[in-house]
Amino acid sequence: MTIKKQIPYHYEHAPIPGGGYVTGFVFHPQKPDVLYARTDIGGVYRYDYEKSKWKSLMDHVTQTDLSESYPIAIGLNINHPEWLLIACGVNEDNKGILAISKDGGKSFTYEAIPTLVHGNLNGRGTGLRLIVDAKGDETIYFASQQGGLLRSKDLGKSWESLEVQGEKYMTFIWQSKDAKTLVVGTAGVTTKQSDEERGHSVYVSYDGGSHFEKLWQPEKSHVVGSRMSGYVAQRYDDDGNYLYITFSETGRRSYVKENGYSCDSGDALAGRIIRYERDTEGKIISYREITPYRESETNEDLEYGFSGIS
Repeated sequence: MTIKKQIPYHYEHAPIPGGGYVTGFVFHPQKPDVLYARTDIGGVYRYDYEKSKWKSLMDHVTQTDLSESYPIAIGLNINHPEWLLIACGVNEDNKGILAISKDGGKSFTYEAIPTLVHGNLNGRGTGLRLIVDAKGDETIYFASQQGGLLRSKDLGKSWESLEVQGEKYMTFIWQSKDAKTLVVGTAGVTTKQSDEERGHSVYVSYDGGSHFEKLWQPEKSHVVGSRMSGYVAQRYDDDGNYLYITFSETGRRSYVKENGYSCDSGDALAGRIIRYERDTEGKIISYREITPYRESETNEDLEYGFSGIS
């Protein structure tokens, strides 16, 4: 017998006076009054808790270079709450920009990211793509949209590519507290099986990124009409014991194919939520599907995907 419990919620609009979609929120894990929001074409905002208002961090941007208006990822430093990293770009010369602030967004310095970055590209609904290494303030990882998994050991001055079994279209990166375990989500595009079926979507490394192996994920669904079958790992969250990952397939009405898997593609199907159990060192030792209960596995029950999770 299944018991369904209704939890009351009250929703209101959160006024953010900028253009475009709000594509992600990032809270600092140690300092609850540090909260940022990114948009696809309107830059990054920081929430002012005293004034109960969102403050734009991109008012200095001019028509000369609009890259900062198009953020694809926000990264925070667990040891330095005022540090803010933003991967942004608008497809100029197929290179992105890493905007670096050490004062909560009041001022920035900049480094180049040697691959395409575009905050308004399909797939902007996934994340988190940019993280600071748990053991070093200068080491950062960036799960790029089409250029694979990148790592910098000098805060963006130079970059190296990490091989993830040939996949180049990334969706997110997660790291354990001991910095040894990395989990990356991908779109399964570079490794696709055919024009109708994408490749594997989620990988794990237990040696800091030197080698990656496939991590278990749901098999493709039997839903009819997916423009490209196969699941894509969308977003994740971590409660200290479990890593939670959402998955979706490309919908039949999606206006893109390979990148038509997330909440911004017009359509997504066959959502799944998987819980991965970790040991004390961060190694994944088991998994369990925790997708919300549904009456049956008919097409009508698969008319939605999953993306954000908290």
